[in-house]
Amino acid sequence: MTVTIKTGAEIEGMRVAGRLAADILDRIAAEVIPGATTAELDARVHAMIGEAGAISATVGYKGYKHATCISINHVVCHGIPSDKRLKEGDILNIDVTVIVDGWYGDTSRMFVAGPPGRKAERLALTPDAGIWEYRGRSHVHTYSAAMCWAGCSRLAAIASHLGLADRAAYWSDTAHKIQTTLLEQAWSEKRGSFTAGFGLEDLDASALLLPEAGVIEPNDPRFVKTVAAIERELLRGRHVMRYANHDDFGMPEAAFLTCRFWLIDAWWWLGRHEEARELFVDALGYRNRYGLLAEDIDPHNGQLWGNFPQTYSMAGLILTAMRLSRSWEDKYWRG
Repeated sequence: MTVTIKTGAEIEGMRVAGRLAADILDRIAAEVIPGATTAELDARVHAMIGEAGAISATVGYKGYKHATCISINHVVCHGIPSDKRLKEGDILNIDVTVIVDGWYGDTSRMFVAGPPGRKAERLALTPDAGIWEYRGRSHVHTYSAAMCWAGCSRLAAIASHLGLADRAAYWSDTAHKIQTTLLEQAWSEKRGSFTAGFGLEDLDASALLLPEAGVIEPNDPRFVKTVAAIERELLRGRHVMRYANHDDFGMPEAAFLTCRFWLIDAWWWLGRHEEARELFVDALGYRNRYGLLAEDIDPHNGQLWGNFPQTYSMAGLILTAMRLSRSWEDKYWRG
């Protein structure tokens, strides 16, 4: 396979296109308000692209009529703009792709229409597509509920910091209710683990993130058992599957690279430091010559699959490296 290295001018062309796409999302933010429609937002984005002397990459592509994809709340990515009006607390993703002098700039961003706290409270225990954006099922997913809990919990902390005692009490009580329900409903005695969703028996690597969010302490016996269950059922050699049950495309074949870093973090919390370091060092061996990782990996031959480079994988690598690294104080002042 021939690898072509772009010139400095070509790379700058890519940057210009990427910056324009990001700038448009900056500008549209002020218009993401309750009462606006996604069709109106799409029209504004299209106008901004034209005003910049660029072209929308999506208008006319295989008959598509819009300059954006806009997904609201639980809708899987690539939602189509419509006349539906945004409500207070709606969470939406706007995806825009521009063409500038032949170079493509593609990016997306999450927005909230009005205050987000009420939405987190309302959606915490409602069915959705989950972190993996299932197309064929809607359920109350453990990770989604944990993220809504985190939002309410942080609102309580912010209100307390600002001296708003009544707001702090309200959000603290809301967070406690969500947390109590989550820890009860997401736990499976049969599997001896937190599972993918309330009442489900499927294991999911995202359960490894529960201590990171603060939902549960790492030394809680239920989390210790969850780690053991995930090791038992989702490890493929040294690679970690997101889940091992049928999805919209059948049984998953590839491991998700960032899930390995979640397991390494869990081992670190549990005091299994040498195992954590060993698994991390092994992960570094799958980077390409530029130090980059893809989204997925074939657990049988180590071939990188999926989106490349993948921010999830790189962020996982960086955050886990920070967790495993000794601090400056440890090195220079504590021996």
